[in-house]
Amino acid sequence: FAQVDTNNQFSTGGGATSMSDDEGNLLYYTDTDTIWNRLHQPMPNGTGLTNGLAAEQNSISIPRPNRPGQYFVFNVVNAISYPTDGLLYHIVDMELDSGLGDVLDTAKNIHVVDSTEEKIAATPHANGVDYWLMVKRSLTDKYYCYLITELGPINPPVISSGAIASAGYSHCEGNLRFNHTGNMLAHLSGLGLEILDFDNSTGILSNSRFIIPFEVNDGLEFSADDSKLYSGGPIQYDLIVPTQTAIQ
Repeated sequence: FAQVDTNNQFSTGGGATSMSDDEGNLLYYTDTDTIWNRLHQPMPNGTGLTNGLAAEQNSISIPRPNRPGQYFVFNVVNAISYPTDGLLYHIVDMELDSGLGDVLDTAKNIHVVDSTEEKIAATPHANGVDYWLMVKRSLTDKYYCYLITELGPINPPVISSGAIASAGYSHCEGNLRFNHTGNMLAHLSGLGLEILDFDNSTGILSNSRFIIPFEVNDGLEFSADDSKLYSGGPIQYDLIVPTQTAIQ
C-alpha cells in the first residue's frame, strides 16, 4: 500500500513504483493509473493508463537499454477480474516536458500478454545491458520470462514450469522477487513459497523448492548478501542450506 504526502494527490490500495537517477534523486512514480513527475504533477501524457490499481505487486520500472533518459514502466492487471489486460508497458522519456518527463505517444498501454497474476519482477541480464522481466500466468504453473532490450519485451518469452499452479484469485495475490545476484527467484502466493534457481543468461528457472510458510502474508525480500529470504510475518529462511527440507 502506498500513500505519498503530496497534498493528498497520490493514494493507492495496491502497489506503486518509482524511479530515481544515479544519485538517488526522484524522477517519477506511479500507481499504474497515473505517472507523476518529481514535482508531484501528472505527466501530460501520463494519465489514462490501463491500470492495476487493486493489484498487490502491480508495477516495476527499469531503464531502457541503450536509450539514456528513457524508462520502461511495466504493470500487471489481475487476470481474474480483467482477463484480457495482463502485462502492459509504457515508455517515459525524461527529456520531454522541459526535463520533467512524459510518456511517449507511441509507447503507451502497449499490451504484451493477457492472464497474468498480481506479481512482477525484473533483474539485469548477464550481458550487463538488457534485463529480464518475470510474470506468472494465472491458473497455471507457468512462469513467463521476457528479455527486455531497447526494442521492448521480446516475444516469445522463456517459459518455465514451477511447483505452484494457481487455482483462484487468492493464489494470484502475493509477490515475485529476484535476489540481488540475479540467480534466484522467490514466489509467494496463497499456496506457499517457491524458491527457484534462475539462469540470467537464458531466462530459465530450475530446481524448485516448495516451502510451506508458517503463515502466508504479503512481502518478500532477500537480505543484502542473498543468504536469507524474508516473507510476511516476518519469517526468515536460511538459503545457505542446500535442500528444501533444510530450508523448511
